Amino acid sequence: MNIRHRLVHAVRPSISHHRFAARLLVALRVLCLVVCSLSAVSGYAQRLELASDVSPAAPDGEVARMMLGFRRLVTHAVSADPMMLAALQSAAQSTFEREGRGWPVGQLLVVVDRHPKVQLLVVALAQADGGWLVVGAAKVSTGRPGEFDHYFTPTGLYEHGPNVGSFRAEGTFNSNHIRGYGLKGMRIFDLGWVQAAKAWGPGGLNIIRLQIHATDPVLEARLGRPASKGCIRIDAGLNRFLDEYGVLDGAFEQWHVETGQHPWFWLTERRPTPWSGRWVVIVDVAPIIAVVRQP
Repeated sequence: MNIRHRLVHAVRPSISHHRFAARLLVALRVLCLVVCSLSAVSGYAQRLELASDVSPAAPDGEVARMMLGFRRLVTHAVSADPMMLAALQSAAQSTFEREGRGWPVGQLLVVVDRHPKVQLLVVALAQADGGWLVVGAAKVSTGRPGEFDHYFTPTGLYEHGPNVGSFRAEGTFNSNHIRGYGLKGMRIFDLGWVQAAKAWGPGGLNIIRLQIHATDPVLEARLGRPASKGCIRIDAGLNRFLDEYGVLDGAFEQWHVETGQHPWFWLTERRPTPWSGRWVVIVDVAPIIAVVRQP
């Protein structure tokens, strides 16, 4: 074997070792990325489950029953990340403080986030520590900008009760052959005449009738993005849940006790809880982690 062959044989093992080491390093890096990704996904999934979990350790059997009812009825229910829910709770609490009202401890409340990338409604039970217990969350549609006679759904604190009332949809079609209030019998939760910003032209303010109501079944697919003229559109199942469980009937129940009169629109098969509320809070919170999936 001459000198050249000896050099080749001496170099080959060295090159082979370097190639092996390089490939091993790449493989280790890939493995590390996979493990980290799986860990992140697992942690995120656990947070999502926390947002919608109904566990046997729920603080009250009635609350657990409501949570199950929410899942049973609401067709556009979603799970939101706990951080997003915490941001909404903080915004709702700040709204009560700005209005000079205390946190409605022991009452159900409805919080709506009108942000175009969120479009979420949360039903929750206010707690004594200033927090809340989330019963459920669902997609909604608020005011869509850019079209004549459309308004930005106004933020603020709104009371639902005998001073503005409720009524039921007749199920009739409008000029666009759409049932604006949804199917016959759906309840309209009236929040009264309020000031709202025009969402077309040069802007300005006007007075609108703010309501929470169902929409035509063919339009429910649009829930989750701005689509209304200024009201809060919900799916028929959520409408039934709010109605059946008396979520916003606190003022009506008080009126019923004081006057002995029975609200004409109450369902015969109501399942009111001890925590019927009256407050609707509309906020605009930029998404921290978007609503991601149905529970």
